[in-house]
Amino acid sequence: MDLEVIWASGSPYSWSILLTLEVKALQYKSTLIELFKGENRTPDFLKMNPRGKVPVLRDGDYFIHESLAVMSYLDRKFSETALFGDSPVKSAEIVKLVSEYNSYIAPHIGQIISSAFWSNSPNLTKLEDAKQSLLYELTNLEKILTATNWLAGEEISAVDIFIFPFMQLLMRSEAKLKKITADYKLILDCDRYGAISDWLKRFEDLPGYNNTYPPHWKEDKEISHYIS
Repeated sequence: MDLEVIWASGSPYSWSILLTLEVKALQYKSTLIELFKGENRTPDFLKMNPRGKVPVLRDGDYFIHESLAVMSYLDRKFSETALFGDSPVKSAEIVKLVSEYNSYIAPHIGQIISSAFWSNSPNLTKLEDAKQSLLYELTNLEKILTATNWLAGEEISAVDIFIFPFMQLLMRSEAKLKKITADYKLILDCDRYGAISDWLKRFEDLPGYNNTYPPHWKEDKEISHYIS
């Protein structure tokens, strides 16, 4: 088997690559490593990615890292299912949505994740600012998904696969914050964002979805959505 993905449980970037492989119905070797044990800092791993980050894709003797680059590589090499679009217009739309996510949504989600997992005493002012900015951006996604099943149309694309793991991580982070701060109001509630909720559930029906779900999340019985 030529394709191998080296990944970590709970990494949204890893999850996007696993989803890409499953959506494309590709055969691959799955190698799960543990970051807390420093398995991403070993000499062998650093030869594959000097930055010590997951995921890494191995295709024969070729190694590639950075999740969007890996997704693009797989899409070009196995083009039967065109996740980055089958026309210049569709490709531009998908890349635009990914870029907008990285520029306008990711920083706010990052603030919430950081507050949940890397702060003993979350800065409630910064957290509230992030939430308010995120509410505006998620309303834009809700409008898109009210009209279509997926973010770039009626077929799943790279932008869905890229964003989905972060939405899951957002919910997981908020569940932890809810335990820390009793009056914390959840962002992704079904009443406000029904179309986004339906979109999230749509992933569960994808063939191979269970192969991608972070294994340590399955074992967590206390909080259904948080990273550590």
